[in-house]
Amino acid sequence: LVIHEGETLKGTWSANIALIQDGGKVSPGNSPGIQNVGAYTLLSGDLEMEIAADALPGGPGVAYDQLQVTGMATLGGTGRLIIKLLGGYVPAVGQVFPLITWGSASGEFANYLGTAAIGNDRAFVVNYSGSGLTVTVAATPNSYDLVKADAEGVINQLGNMGAKLDDAGDFAESLPFIGENVGDLVATVS
Repeated sequence: LVIHEGETLKGTWSANIALIQDGGKVSPGNSPGIQNVGAYTLLSGDLEMEIAADALPGGPGVAYDQLQVTGMATLGGTGRLIIKLLGGYVPAVGQVFPLITWGSASGEFANYLGTAAIGNDRAFVVNYSGSGLTVTVAATPNSYDLVKADAEGVINQLGNMGAKLDDAGDFAESLPFIGENVGDLVATVS
């Protein structure tokens, strides 16, 4: 079975076939679901996987999509893995979702969409293994925390500089020919 640009393969089903994706979209289930094939080759297009709930107790087909490949999964070309969270679900740090299982595999996805910025402090990390592909929710540092010390240091330095400029201004005004009389001094020189 070959999926071409502009075509979408959805639904939950199982068939011992070779699924070749040459464009288009493969999206197991009808939010979520499982597709089971004998072999899978990704040349181009999107494999769209949906996650609706914690991996357990629901499991594949209930909590998240899964593509099950009993034989060889060949990933590559310009194919992308797209992860969509459903219904406002935000997974907890540490959750693991086995999105693809395979007998064997070669290659990797060219690109991943939906893996970063799950909420403000977590992201999906993609893991390849001998038996499949999982995504794990990992904590990410808050971007402000990364620069907080530097930002506060710059603010303090600017405050110190402002205080020194104020002191210099006060000193300049205390001199008899500088300060309020600067205009008079400039007028006499010109």
